[in-house]
Amino acid sequence: MYRRIRRARKFLFFLGLISLLLHVAAPDRVPLWIVLTLFGGWLAAFGYGLFHVAMTRRTAYACPYCGWVPYALDAWKCKGCGKRVDVFRQMGICSRCGHQHEEFMCLRCRGVAARPRWLRLS
Repeated sequence: MYRRIRRARKFLFFLGLISLLLHVAAPDRVPLWIVLTLFGGWLAAFGYGLFHVAMTRRTAYACPYCGWVPYALDAWKCKGCGKRVDVFRQMGICSRCGHQHEEFMCLRCRGVAARPRWLRLS
């Protein structure tokens, strides 16, 4: 879901930028309300993306090296099939090929640690 929102956000931004340039070049052909609507859609998608990421944190886990709390995103790549997976969702098991991931990499500090070390005890 998050990746679709990121793509929509990029699309709306560039469409808004192009319409802004066209409005500056020919204001009688491209009305200002089109430009404002596109940038408003971009701003809404940007805000939703930030809200979605902030609300979907895996609070039961933390990096043993830097303390970073991972997001509930398909951000890790399966070593077996290459699919993007959320390694914390199903205890490190890939939903496509069933590969068991024993170690997880921190997306912030790039430290690699076994799953039990990621569990937060407090």
